[in-house]
Amino acid sequence: MSNLGRRRDWTVLKIIEWSGQYLGEKGVERGRLDAEHLLAHAMSTTRLDLYLQYDRLLSGPELDQYRPLLTRRARREPLQ
Repeated sequence: MSNLGRRRDWTVLKIIEWSGQYLGEKGVERGRLDAEHLLAHAMSTTRLDLYLQYDRLLSGPELDQYRPLLTRRARREPLQ
């Protein structure tokens, strides 16, 4: 998880791919799908819009909002 805080060049697609793999390693069955839902929430957008702007860099505030959501999901907290 520390890699998420260190990098500054997270695009939408890169963070979805990394987060999906991370959640999968933590035993979350639909890691990528859950990562998409969480990121869409953190960015106040839809899952479809994530892919329409897949190469956009995430802002610091977006990462700050996403990081705790991902951490909670990695602990197997259900999506609401």
